[in-house]
Parts: sequence; structure tokens; C-alpha cells
Amino acid sequence: MRDLRWKGTGGASNVWLEADAAYYIGKNAEGWFAARDRGRKEALAFEASTPPDLVVEVEVPHFDEDKPRRYAELGVPEM
Repeated sequence: MRDLRWKGTGGASNVWLEADAAYYIGKNAEGWFAARDRGRKEALAFEASTPPDLVVEVEVPHFDEDKPRRYAELGVPEM
């Protein structure tokens, strides 16, 4: 994915998250490629409305204990 930033939808979790890497898998990957083939605007709209299936976070010096919950609120099933 190009843009790896997402915004929470409410309350204290209404903050931006930025993954080190993010991936669509299976049907979501197929949907992203189809949107991309229709143009950049379609791909960006797909990304804005479809959370990734997997995000990778490299947390070396400080682990943010709240980050897994915030990704879950965005609909990301795996971190």
C-alpha cells in the first residue's frame, strides 16, 4: 500500500496511525488491484474505505501498548 496512515473514528482513539508496512490479502488484494486499474482516485478511495488485512509495526525502543487496540478499532485484524 502507498499511504500507510489511518485515522480513528472517535473518542481518545481519534488519532493517526502509521504502519511500517501494510498488506491486503485475498479478496481485498484483488479489490485493490481492480481499483488501481480504474485509476489512482479509485485506489485511494478503496484504501480509505478498506482497512488492511495485516499491518507490520517495528517497535524497537518503546512499545505503544495502546496501538493494537487502536488498529483493531480501525478494522485491522492482524498486527
